[in-house]
Amino acid sequence: MPTKKQSLNATLDAMHMFLS
Repeated sequence: MPTKKQSLNATLDAMHMFLS
């Protein structure tokens, strides 16, 4: 189970992919 930090990083990565 991923940590909150890992989950946040994954979310930010997805946002960057979506916005770029």
